[in-house]
Amino acid sequence: MTPTVGRIVHYYVEDARKQTSGMGQGPYAAIITRVLSNVVVDLMVLQPADVRHAGSVIKLEEASEDSGSYWTWPPRA
Repeated sequence: MTPTVGRIVHYYVEDARKQTSGMGQGPYAAIITRVLSNVVVDLMVLQPADVRHAGSVIKLEEASEDSGSYWTWPPRA
């Protein structure tokens, strides 16, 4: 699939210690706010008590071990 603005993706945090608000690893619902490429997008992450800008996040298949976070498409229902 091609990422487009407004689509919902899953946001994961590989290392929860790098995040604020006691966020776990996820998944968290996130809305694509800007597409930088087919693998890098800007996200607004919906947390239980907050909404936060995650900045530019790399798709799982392209993320390196030190990325700290990544996004994936949700599974089909």
